[in-house]
Amino acid sequence: MHATKLGARRQIKFQFDTAQCRRTLRRWLKLDDIPHGDTLNNCFMQTELADLEPVPGKMVSELIRSKAIERFRLMGEYILIATDGTGVLSYDSQHCPHCLHSTQHGKTKWYHPLLEAKLVTRNGLALSVATEFIENLDPGASKQDCELKAFYRLAPKIKAAFPRLTVCLLLDGLYTAAPVFRICQDYGWKFIITLKDKDLKSVNEEFLALREQTPDNQKRASRGEHNETQQLFTWVNQIEYKNRETKNTPSFFLSVLECIDTYPDATQKRFRWVTNITLNRATAHRVGNQGGRLRWKIENEGFNEQKNGGFELEHAFSTNTNSAKCFYILLQLACALLQLLYKTNLLSEHGRRTLGGVRRLSARLLEALRCRSLRADQIHNALHHRKRVSFIFR
Repeated sequence: MHATKLGARRQIKFQFDTAQCRRTLRRWLKLDDIPHGDTLNNCFMQTELADLEPVPGKMVSELIRSKAIERFRLMGEYILIATDGTGVLSYDSQHCPHCLHSTQHGKTKWYHPLLEAKLVTRNGLALSVATEFIENLDPGASKQDCELKAFYRLAPKIKAAFPRLTVCLLLDGLYTAAPVFRICQDYGWKFIITLKDKDLKSVNEEFLALREQTPDNQKRASRGEHNETQQLFTWVNQIEYKNRETKNTPSFFLSVLECIDTYPDATQKRFRWVTNITLNRATAHRVGNQGGRLRWKIENEGFNEQKNGGFELEHAFSTNTNSAKCFYILLQLACALLQLLYKTNLLSEHGRRTLGGVRRLSARLLEALRCRSLRADQIHNALHHRKRVSFIFR
């Protein structure tokens, strides 16, 4: 359903109920008929979510272990994992006891957001690693659950899935907080966090003061298909930050990196990040261009594609909370498989050109399932003969 972008449970029966599809499923899965969407829903209502949640991380772990994405490590060392929250379901009335709510202009909305961690690469991959659902589990709590609290629960999941991996987290300005720095320090992680003017006031002020005193900490670069955008990187290392709200807390020593892009029409845009990576002339532009900027992959190739590219992320596949979570995890698996399929030698260069993109791949897959049936020998070969699949990253 997700891989072919049917968009709703009821479409399973409508679209797959063909003689060819029934014949294939009978040979492959020993099914006598096409399962109804309600059957899936009833199944997922009873499924242990803890059994399903680790699967995306295990898929990504296998991808890393096979060294398929080695060339996309930051500075040849760090795997980039972007973390961000997004809204999934919203209601005009309370859906369940765990709903979050907000009131604006006298109208209350009930909603279910989540926090997602995705492995991102500069060639466009955004693969789910772990998910933490943001919900009010404690009815007696004085405050609602939030994205930052969810991060404190998500971080151990990432560490458990990748205990020895050299990770660099890409985060937005919400995470400029001492507890986040502490978690990354304890886990041995690097981080690159968007630094806004209103965040870490003391760090911003010290950066502006020291920037004028370290004129050697500058590097010019360019980016764009034809290097049309000129860049000026400026950085300062070893800026001390102490959380004044918590006494007796050791200081953190941070680096701040600023990039000013000058476009062909002479307009400029400024970016600033805080990181625990020591910066120099050899690494500053790489941390900015190949690190900090890639956080947007989780928004574009991740959430935006899943919401507007046919996956229907914001569709309520089930009103049951446990079932809805299962559908979400399966959506992440389908999205990851389609991304990888499009970037492997299973599709020829001509095939990629004629498809026109990942979205058309789903349409062709649906067409094949509906109109073609696999013979028993083809299924046997697929299940019992290994085929080397290599990734084509451009």
